[in-house]
Amino acid sequence: MSDSASTAGPQRPADIVRLDLAKLRIEDGVTLETVFRRVTETAAEIVNVERVGVWLLVDQRRALRCADLFERSRGTHSGGITLQLSDFPDYFAALEQRKTVPAEVAVDDPRTNTLAESYLVPLGITSVLDASIFVGGELVGVVCHEHVGAPREWTTEERDFAGSMADLVALKIRAAELADAAVALRTQANQLAESRRLDSLAELAAGVAHDFKNILTVILSSAELILTAPASPAVGDFAQQIKNAGERGAALAKELMSIARPGPRSARVVRPSDVINAQAAMLQQAVGERHQLEINVRSTTGSVLIAPEQLERVVLNLVINARDAMADGGTIGVTLDSVEALDENAKPGRYFLIEVSDHGCGIPAELVSRIFDPFYTTKARGQGTGLGLAVVNQVVGYAGGFVRVETAIGQGSKFRVYLPWASSRG
Repeated sequence: MSDSASTAGPQRPADIVRLDLAKLRIEDGVTLETVFRRVTETAAEIVNVERVGVWLLVDQRRALRCADLFERSRGTHSGGITLQLSDFPDYFAALEQRKTVPAEVAVDDPRTNTLAESYLVPLGITSVLDASIFVGGELVGVVCHEHVGAPREWTTEERDFAGSMADLVALKIRAAELADAAVALRTQANQLAESRRLDSLAELAAGVAHDFKNILTVILSSAELILTAPASPAVGDFAQQIKNAGERGAALAKELMSIARPGPRSARVVRPSDVINAQAAMLQQAVGERHQLEINVRSTTGSVLIAPEQLERVVLNLVINARDAMADGGTIGVTLDSVEALDENAKPGRYFLIEVSDHGCGIPAELVSRIFDPFYTTKARGQGTGLGLAVVNQVVGYAGGFVRVETAIGQGSKFRVYLPWASSRG
């Protein structure tokens, strides 16, 4: 949807709006979520843009996660979209250096053009006005004003208003930090212990994978030499077995490295239904003749921000997991839908749901909490690496989503992946 001309005046005086928002007091029980929703709605009206979002730095300042995104034409709120800093270094450097980043032609502006292919163009965003949120002199987030339609110039008044919204959000975040300090102190020790445990696992994985990869290089090279040299059929068969085993080991090493040291994901706005429909033939081949794959597209509405190859990997891992749960064959269901759901903090949001179901053995209730741990598997010894579901959880988490499991012994399992909407367009 195109906005009206940028010269249109504000529908409410900006100073009155700022005063109204300032009256929202964290000390009186107003939540940050309420503040964010009011800010995004008000800014969309005053600045006259289609989309306004409040984004906060997370994951030890390695990513920006959308706390609230308001789409003006539909009057809807969503959140959870996540940008990795490593994918867009110039943009994040601009936020660190400037109070506002006014890009009139965002796809050409050097501060924002790295977002063009993955985010701006798919969503029809032509101009952006972003205001950095600083708390105690440190960047903690950004208020993003995203214009859809013909490129527009940002007036001095609009830039000032955007900066004032970022300042107001900063004050409310600071007030919330003080109010939550006592609770944070009680939970910090447990969070730190868990973080150190996972970091140790990651370092272990990196070390093992590095050494393992070196050994496999020698094995594969030797197998190739045997295969190319004249030899008896029996020797050739053994060499092929060595090569096949080496290639499986190399794939395992790659999985280990991806968990330990994940690189840039090249995320972009995509429609999950397009990605999975294109993947359908390969998925059926992966599950084999004894298993039937049924893909049910209930909704194609909405798009998500994720690397397409990573989304393919999530679905493939879940489908293979479902196949392994039904050794004698059966039907594997893959359902796609747009839903409203509560996230891990009980906050409502709009998500694209990918559900993979089987009618296999199910998972004991006491083990469900561990199935996403790296190297943990419920499969028989030698039949699983314990990395497939860990990769699923990691990739979905990077995209700002989460995974839920419904399972019962003898009745099968349903793995539900929730990915936050990047837009309700298309």
